Amino acid sequence: MKATDRMKPQFIFTIFICSCISVKAQKNCQTPKFQNGFALPEAVTYQDGAEVTYACIAGYKPVSQVWWGHIICTDGEWSPAPMCIDKKACLAPEVAHGQVRKSASKEWYDHETSVPIECDKGYKLSEKARPRLAKCTNGEWTVPACDRMEYVCGAPPEVEHATITQKAQSVFEDGDRVNYTCNKGYQLSKGDRSVDDETYCSSGTWKNVPKCSPRQQNQDARLASRAEDCGKPPEVSNSVYTVRGQSVTYECSHLYKLEGSATIRCFGGEWMDPPICKPPRHQNQDTGLFSRAEDCGKPPEVSNSVYTVRGQSVTYECSHLYKLEGSVTIRCFGGEWMDPPVCKPPRHQNQDTGLFSRAEDCGKPPEVSNSVYTVRGQSVTYECSHLYKLEGSATIRCFGGEWMDPPICKRDPMHGP
Repeated sequence: MKATDRMKPQFIFTIFICSCISVKAQKNCQTPKFQNGFALPEAVTYQDGAEVTYACIAGYKPVSQVWWGHIICTDGEWSPAPMCIDKKACLAPEVAHGQVRKSASKEWYDHETSVPIECDKGYKLSEKARPRLAKCTNGEWTVPACDRMEYVCGAPPEVEHATITQKAQSVFEDGDRVNYTCNKGYQLSKGDRSVDDETYCSSGTWKNVPKCSPRQQNQDARLASRAEDCGKPPEVSNSVYTVRGQSVTYECSHLYKLEGSATIRCFGGEWMDPPICKPPRHQNQDTGLFSRAEDCGKPPEVSNSVYTVRGQSVTYECSHLYKLEGSVTIRCFGGEWMDPPVCKPPRHQNQDTGLFSRAEDCGKPPEVSNSVYTVRGQSVTYECSHLYKLEGSATIRCFGGEWMDPPICKRDPMHGP
């Protein structure tokens, strides 16, 4: 290295990289603005998370079960939005064994409003109900009764050493079925009942109720202790089987339906009677399809929908505002229906109130002549032009995908024609 090179200044550059993390600032809330009421404590602004109560002036009441309301500041918005309604209006009714039909369900109803009622499974509207609608009158509901159907069954009978595999419910309709499973160490008794027969509701009575008996103990020297003592398991056409100790489990070929017990055991040196694998009824050997949709039984129910049966297929249609996900049409294959679609409620809908979380769900707010409006979440507030007077509610809300009726702006007679 030359001497002149050694004397050259050496520079080292250090680069500092500054990483900035942005933190979303929490928004405060302004004084809640709503008609015919007031909030406490009073303030110009409220911090995020602040809790406020509100009440209404004479002739009005909050949209709540009591005479005062409770709201919370959440990211610059009040939740739930405060609202005072006419004292003659009604909150959603409570119906024993029923509810307001979903298409008519909302948070509150005007005086003299009538709404249809749907009864729970196993119940129907009383024959004595006149009218057959719930009606709001002066803040009180007149609600038709839901009577228990004549041929329904109560809870299935309790069977010692057994449990029921279905979801618990208190009422079952005529023809409904349940399955019992015996506890460990017990087995379904045959008797005059096939071990695979289901228990079902018939004319208000449970039929074919099983018993669970202790499993046979290996106390007799002649009793087989291993599956091999019974010899080779019986062959079942159109099936395969798996041996597990003293038991054999059969599985039918594709599209074939198993009748009898899928699992048999070795008792006293002999196998229990095996099941059979039945071919699909009326099956087209070329296509594998059935000739009638009835071969698959009743089509699967889809909440909030209606369906139409056309031969081998079923087409579903969701209720108003509900969105269908999946195949709108399903078909019958191998004795079973394809998986049905689902009808999903409108996005971000509150299931208790029927409200949407954003005003955009109702679309563009209605136009009001001689006015301007401001959108705040689920609500729209109108302000009339100079010399015009507002009639009706200045603020309207989005309910069930539709806007409430807007106000009107009339020429103020105080300022001349």
